Formats: sequence, C-alpha cells, structure tokens
Amino acid sequence: AEQCSLIDIRPQATNATVTERAFPQDAISWGTGGFARVGFDITADGNTTNVRTIIASPPFVFGPGTESAVKHFAYKPVFRPGNTLGCTGSTITPHFRVIGR
Repeated sequence: AEQCSLIDIRPQATNATVTERAFPQDAISWGTGGFARVGFDITADGNTTNVRTIIASPPFVFGPGTESAVKHFAYKPVFRPGNTLGCTGSTITPHFRVIGR
C-alpha cells in the first residue's frame, strides 16, 4: 500500500477540492494568506483516513480547515485483485491568498 502510486495507477479523485470555506476566518480578518501541507491515506473504497497536518504557515492557522476539506475527498478505488488495499502517504498543499487587499 505504501508504494501504490509507484506500482499502480495513481488514485483518481472524484472529489478533491479545497474551497474558500477552508480559508480561516482569523486569516481573513488579519489580511494574510498561507498554506498547509496535509497528509492522508486512501482506503480501498476511495475514502480518506488518517488526515493530519504536516506543516502549516502560519502555524495552527490553515491546518484545521484544510484537514476538514480533505476528510471529504473521494477517490476511485485503485484496482487490485480483491481490492483490499488502499494507499498511504498521499499529500496536498493548497496555498491560500487574500485577493483585493
């Protein structure tokens, strides 16, 4: 499972969007942007699990909203005989910008 992206077709997202709802209200009021690198695993049925912030800037600001968005991601299952394995170690790093300030 740890190497599924190396030996199989990479998991294809059916829903993997981080929307403006993930932008923290505090950051909006401060007029600052930032980013969060979030790691997650994909289960055999295409859901995300073990969602965790790896690094965020500013610290503790963008991680929680990004984690919440990633928990709702969905992927097409990766074909394997028996389809009993998922993929571990996936990451996403959305960057947030304040526009018009």
